[in-house]
Amino acid sequence: MKKIFFAFFTLFFSFGLFAEESIKGSFTCETGLMNGQIQEYVYYIAGKDDLRKLSELDWDVYRIPYTGLKMGLETNSGISVNFGFRVGIPKASGGMQDFDWMNVYAHMEDNWITNYSIHYNILDSFSNVYASADWKFNVIAGFYVRPDLFADIENISFYSKDGYGFYGDELSDSTDEKLHYKPYSSETKEERRLFKGKVISYTQKRIQSGAGLTLGYAFSNYELNVRGALRYANILAEDHHLLRNLKFADLPVGFGGYKIEGNFLWNINKLCGIGVSANCDIQPLLIGNDYWASEKSETWFLDSEDYGGTSWSVFSLGVNYTVKF
Repeated sequence: MKKIFFAFFTLFFSFGLFAEESIKGSFTCETGLMNGQIQEYVYYIAGKDDLRKLSELDWDVYRIPYTGLKMGLETNSGISVNFGFRVGIPKASGGMQDFDWMNVYAHMEDNWITNYSIHYNILDSFSNVYASADWKFNVIAGFYVRPDLFADIENISFYSKDGYGFYGDELSDSTDEKLHYKPYSSETKEERRLFKGKVISYTQKRIQSGAGLTLGYAFSNYELNVRGALRYANILAEDHHLLRNLKFADLPVGFGGYKIEGNFLWNINKLCGIGVSANCDIQPLLIGNDYWASEKSETWFLDSEDYGGTSWSVFSLGVNYTVKF
């Protein structure tokens, strides 16, 4: 990732110096809120092209405040690079729901939800560091397009605590080799299992890169633009089941994630401006190898029966202030 950031910087200034172009700059500070959900999955490999869902954990991203800073440099021919970061404020973040389909191994025809629990969710940390390069092409009467390349590193981590759960009992035909469970029931309070303290923690470390296209319109002292982008993601997702003294690491990887962004800017004068922005970040299901280990062990084991996966949909709305030089 450092090489990508260095490449953006080097190419930009090499072009600027070679073409003897003037370079303009800007600093933008921003703040806003994020909302959405991140899903964590385990799939049982029933056959070559047959994956069956074994587990799903839904981690809420609920009204997470963030702040950030971006620096931009642009030549008078429209070539620009941007560098920036965002950080989130740790806080309560809705709930975490845990679903299991334990019959998947031996009774796929009866694969109802067998276990369910819900816990308070806490954001432990969030950070995003990014770089991009784009080229602005003026079309006609204030309209322009900006194709771009980008890369970013993003880290987000949660932990869940307290809460309660319901667990289906084993059916009478269960054996050590073929376990068979009833559906979970939430009708009787006496069947509810209570939890105290931390239950599960979850961290995603994402390295992402891709390309985007911005369509914009500048008029008077205002500017409106919409951007769409596609990306490739390489993810390390690690969760610690604290009550079981086990930890798991998933390595989902692949194409298919996308972002849609909208921005409105009011240029107060030639030196500063304020704006509002909206961002939609969608990642369809990605899967990869799943590893496990005991909590205190440094030795990981590949799970040959299961895959780990993730998906997410996160929306953000923010305001920003830009100073130009």
